[in-house]
Amino acid sequence: MLKKLALDKTKEYEKHIALEEISEMLVNFAKGLSHHSAIGAEQGDIDGWDDFVIETKDKSKVYIQVKRQTTDFSTDAIVRDRYIKGKREGELKDLSVLDEAFKSLADITIDDRHKLDQFWLVLPETKSKDLK
Repeated sequence: MLKKLALDKTKEYEKHIALEEISEMLVNFAKGLSHHSAIGAEQGDIDGWDDFVIETKDKSKVYIQVKRQTTDFSTDAIVRDRYIKGKREGELKDLSVLDEAFKSLADITIDDRHKLDQFWLVLPETKSKDLK
């Protein structure tokens, strides 16, 4: 049940991000200003970067990956270590959710298709008391 509630909160957070972008697009359209051409959700050609894809007026894209992460993505060392015991001993540890998102970017070939594109990672704001 707690996992479902957390997932619901994540979806709500994603909606807020989408509404912000859509609102900006509509206001700029109404004012006759430059605005995005389209906004889509859960679509795109890059794994892990499909939460929102915005097509800009110059036909480039903005890929937005939303992470409603309120805890550390990982407690592992910065340099990826290996398992030291168990049936996976010696294998590299699994990537965190954040590492997976960045890996998917590293796996694409930057060609003419993506040279003008932008990639945004959206995280919740941290309270200043949480910063050390």
